[in-house]
Amino acid sequence: MRPLLLATCTLLLFAGCVGSDALYDPPGGRGFWARKSDLSSSESTFYRVTSMFAASSAHADVYVEAKSGGASVAAASVDNLLAAFENNIVPIEHVWYTTPTDVDQSGKVILLLLDIQDGYQPGGGYIAGYFDPINHFTEASVNALDSKYHSNFAEMLYLDTYPADITRTSFFATLAHEYQHLLQFGKYYRSEQDDIEPTWLDEGLAEISSDLTGFGPQIGRANSFRTALLNKTSLIREPDRFLLDNYATSYIYFKYLADVYGLGGISAIFRNNALGVTSVNSALQSLDPNLTTACGNTLSHTYQYFNCSYRFMWGALIRNMVGDAATGATVRYNTDASSFTLAAGASYTYKFDGSNTAFKDELTSTLASGSYGPASNANTGALQSYAPVLYKVQAGLPAPNFQTCSSCGLTLISGTDYFVVFNHDPNTAATRSATVVDSVQQSITSEPLSSEALLAAGQTDTPLEQRALHWHFRLNPRLRDFLE
Repeated sequence: MRPLLLATCTLLLFAGCVGSDALYDPPGGRGFWARKSDLSSSESTFYRVTSMFAASSAHADVYVEAKSGGASVAAASVDNLLAAFENNIVPIEHVWYTTPTDVDQSGKVILLLLDIQDGYQPGGGYIAGYFDPINHFTEASVNALDSKYHSNFAEMLYLDTYPADITRTSFFATLAHEYQHLLQFGKYYRSEQDDIEPTWLDEGLAEISSDLTGFGPQIGRANSFRTALLNKTSLIREPDRFLLDNYATSYIYFKYLADVYGLGGISAIFRNNALGVTSVNSALQSLDPNLTTACGNTLSHTYQYFNCSYRFMWGALIRNMVGDAATGATVRYNTDASSFTLAAGASYTYKFDGSNTAFKDELTSTLASGSYGPASNANTGALQSYAPVLYKVQAGLPAPNFQTCSSCGLTLISGTDYFVVFNHDPNTAATRSATVVDSVQQSITSEPLSSEALLAAGQTDTPLEQRALHWHFRLNPRLRDFLE
């Protein structure tokens, strides 16, 4: 197992948490440490939760918070949760990923159902669930480092009961998502890899796990993905906080990989003991050794297979769906990565016509049907692993207005009254010589951009995936701050 080391941590000091577990263990129940979060600052404190044992299955024990005046959880709902875990999640994630660690030698994972203290206000975002890796270490060991740290010394997940609804599919999706994090951390704990995965990869695997276990697709990502484009969100650059845009970007990429390579492809990435881009590149090379032959110019790319897969993802998203109505903007992209003659590129119709709804509907349909398979041809241009940068430029100007870019891919989208240029390498300045009317700082529909959750029609609450902060304690605090 991994030892612990003392280092700086961003958690607030918890006051008033002195006492033995026995003080919080009622007959038939158990006390657990949990975290109270301030979503606005990403800070947290430890507090004790008194819970009652609810049910057990082959791989899990369920406890429910014993809260005065709180809403009860029906026994049938707990049974359904365990059925989803045993019949959907365990068969997929244990077989194709790995089995969990067993630090407490119980042979089971604890699922604690509680009202996560996240400052929820009706209509706002909330924490739907989280995995806290500190529980892999003993209370004595973490408390010896600093009295503010506490552990339950058990594999466990925290699942919200308010405002989350245990009867909804999204609740099961959260469980599948968080369970991937638990299994992923187990690889690091058992020293199978040298460090924890970067957040974009860990979250991408967690997002697609909800789909692979039968609780997807995550269609709320469609609108967030469009916003990610406008916000210039990178797939692989690690942000200070993993925001809504980052989740959308990771999900779309891993959704594409799952559609192309199936469950076995996602398994190969999970089981590869390299980290980050290196891990994906290595897995794809073993899965699809001929991938780079139809990818255009990749000689300058260190991670050719990763870059090609990302390029083909964009090509697949841009390509028109068969039978789709010929409305919206025309997308043109060059036919060779070494030749940036935009006007000579192939054209497809895509619904990026200034309507937020049209774009969301198009991408949502794509996610649900899984119809955007691999676009293994050179028509996708030199797209790289950075998000496009959008510019709104003067309408009516011919393609030659844009200077040739020798180190990045260009995509020209021409609508009825605007042009948009995707600059796929934010470090390249050559493409910005176009006559820029206004750099797009808001959506084409003039809606202000926001990293806050956007509620879908008829939606009364927003799950964790729709919140700016995904509360997994993957980065806040950073594990490497107190785990070696």
